[in-house]
Amino acid sequence: MTYLLEDPTYIWIIGATALTFAAVVWQQSASRAAFFGIVAAGVLTLACVAFEWLWVTPREELRLTLGDVMESIEANDMEGVLSYMSPTATESQRLVTDLMPKLDIKKARAISGVEITLDNDAHPSTGTAKFRGLFQALHKSTGVQGAKPLEVEVTFVRDGERWLVESYASPEDFRSQAAKLK
Repeated sequence: MTYLLEDPTYIWIIGATALTFAAVVWQQSASRAAFFGIVAAGVLTLACVAFEWLWVTPREELRLTLGDVMESIEANDMEGVLSYMSPTATESQRLVTDLMPKLDIKKARAISGVEITLDNDAHPSTGTAKFRGLFQALHKSTGVQGAKPLEVEVTFVRDGERWLVESYASPEDFRSQAAKLK
C-alpha cells in the first residue's frame, strides 16, 4: 500500500490498463455504459493520483527534509543547516560550525537514488538516508576549489512533526576532504 502512496507510477499503470479495457469495450459496443466506463476509469485514475500527491508519507517527509538540508548547505546557510540538527547531534553540529565558515559550498546534492529506511513504517521515530552525494566547495582563504562524490548515510530522529539530523557517516572524513583544499 505504501508503494501506491509514494510513487504514482503504479496508479498510472493500473489506470491506463483500465482505460484501455474500457476503450476496447466501447469500441466494440459503442454503448453509453461503455463510454461512462471510460470516463469513470479516467476520473478514478486522476483522483487516485491527486490523493497520492496530497498524502505525504513519513518516508517522503524524510526525503523532503534531506532535500531541505542539502539546499541549506548549498546556500551556505549555517543557521539553516543547524536548524535541522537534533540537540543531541553534537558531532554533526561541530562539523557544521567548524567547516561552513571556512568553505563556500558550490554544490551539495544527492547524485544517486536516496535509499530511505525507517525503524517503523507506521509510526517511525528514526530513519536513515543513504545516498551518493556530490559536494563541491571553495576554500575561502586559499581559493582552492574541489569536488568529490561521497557515500553518505544520515540518521534522522523524529521530533514532533519534523525530522532532525542525529548523525552522519561516510567512509571519507569531511574534515580531511576540506583540509585538502588548503
